[in-house]
Amino acid sequence: VYGYAPWYLAPGPDVRYEDVVSVLRSSGYELFGSSPSYLGEEGGGAGRAVDYLIDMERFYIPQSVVVRRRVLEDRGYRFEDLSGPRVEEAARWVEERFGFVWATETRLSGRRMWAGVVVARNPRGEIAGFAVYGATAPFRFGPIGTDPAERGKGIGTVLLYEALQRIRLAGVRIGVIPWTGHLFFYAGVPGICGVRKYLIFEKVLGSPS
Repeated sequence: VYGYAPWYLAPGPDVRYEDVVSVLRSSGYELFGSSPSYLGEEGGGAGRAVDYLIDMERFYIPQSVVVRRRVLEDRGYRFEDLSGPRVEEAARWVEERFGFVWATETRLSGRRMWAGVVVARNPRGEIAGFAVYGATAPFRFGPIGTDPAERGKGIGTVLLYEALQRIRLAGVRIGVIPWTGHLFFYAGVPGICGVRKYLIFEKVLGSPS
């Protein structure tokens, strides 16, 4: 019981909608991931996801992230903005590694004057990671991802803050990191001023006779 996050048709019932949650439970629905049919952690994992709301007036890039970017640049990495038609390079890279939906969001960022993609390039000039901002709304962050071979170096952290900074510079007052289960990665972002919690339900139907 949810719709994919970027278009926000139905992210799952907010936990504050207690009557809705009660009706679903009484109708035989369970949290996604709690039944034997669960095959993987999608949609935030185990039936839960959150939005982080960020007061962009209080947002800043921590010194530790500035140092991390400098270390990466000393190793030959560089960070680059892509917008307009240039976004297609990132979109193809994203589709190969993360699938069609994230690639679609990436392409949307190339069609909006306030949106774009920050990419990290390795010393060979190849894309090592990406972070989209403003694709479906000026205030909305994501998606973000790093090539599996490049993880553990802090690339994703640098991309996160660079993309959020561009949302701030666009004049957005309240930014949103939508529908995520990666809580530790985002929880330390300066300026977080609110959290919305969603529950994702499923109901396993019997097999046709």
